[in-house]
Amino acid sequence: MVKVEDDIFYIHIREPIEVRKSILESSKQTVQLLQRYELLRQIRVQKVQQINLLKKNFKELVVLVNKLKQEMPKVNARVKIKKEETRSTQKSVSVKKMPANKAEINKLEEELRAIESKLNTIS
Repeated sequence: MVKVEDDIFYIHIREPIEVRKSILESSKQTVQLLQRYELLRQIRVQKVQQINLLKKNFKELVVLVNKLKQEMPKVNARVKIKKEETRSTQKSVSVKKMPANKAEINKLEEELRAIESKLNTIS
């Protein structure tokens, strides 16, 4: 029978409390990381489930739209829109938006000046 010699060596550790503290902190960080990883895995599973549900709903929607197209009567009437009317409405809308944008820009510029003055007083 072979005798196993247990050679035990003791090594002095400087600042054992600090070493123990750092090991516990790293263990804590590892556990937090694993918790975030598990949360991420759950989110991924939910994402896949939601995507599959969305695909199912989309396929059902396509079938319903096709049925609706079959049930609707066939009509070859098209409505012509005059280009001049649409252009004039677009111009009037853009003109109405411009003053609001200028007022908003002026307000933002005033806020920016106030922030810059606070920064100058701090520095």
